[in-house]
Amino acid sequence: MEYELLTTDDKVGEAEMVKGYLGMIGIKLNVKAVDQKSVDALIKDGKFQLALNGHGSFGGDPVLLARFVSKDVNIGSTPSVTAQGGKQWSNREFDKVFEEQLKDLNSASRYKKVGRLQQIIAEELPTLTLYYRKITFAYDPGKLNGWFFTKDGVAIAVPTAQNKLVYIRGTWGK
Repeated sequence: MEYELLTTDDKVGEAEMVKGYLGMIGIKLNVKAVDQKSVDALIKDGKFQLALNGHGSFGGDPVLLARFVSKDVNIGSTPSVTAQGGKQWSNREFDKVFEEQLKDLNSASRYKKVGRLQQIIAEELPTLTLYYRKITFAYDPGKLNGWFFTKDGVAIAVPTAQNKLVYIRGTWGK
């Protein structure tokens, strides 16, 4: 088996690592590195065999699982999962369970439904998370007293300590 692995210029190291691991089991990868706009366009059009691309994390609320829903769901700028040929990955059961969990106010019941969504993704594997980047923040409390964590974070659910409101509500030292 031989495939082309599409990636961005800054992820060649990761692509070469994947190439090495798959090479150990007889799968040959040819790494093709291009700029981010080209990768985005090729993925959107489904013109790829395999793609190594980053998109943040799922963190926070499972609303980010909406990228796997095969019908329109208003989730802001969260990209959908594109399969080869430019088609969006689709699973009817996933769509149904996703809609149910959105309306479920019982946390235990919703937890089980989200677990089922993750199980479907694990079984069909439309995407595979290789790693999560560790993000750290440092600041001098003598210069700024007001750095704070934003519940549910930015971009719908990416938790982060960095928040634009810190520049409005933070207390700046001299």
